[in-house]
Amino acid sequence: MLFSISRATAHDLKEVHEALGNVLLWLVILHVAAAIWHHRFVKDDTLTRLTGPLR
Repeated sequence: MLFSISRATAHDLKEVHEALGNVLLWLVILHVAAAIWHHRFVKDDTLTRLTGPLR
């Protein structure tokens, strides 16, 4: 083992890791929702610019 940490520190690191994972998940969901919003309601070319030309 390279190093050891206490159980309390391991628990805290797990909690931080879990929270950051949840934040990332919600950011991805919001990003997709915004792209769909622009495509369906605003009717601009945001989604087309993100996906590129589909052949």
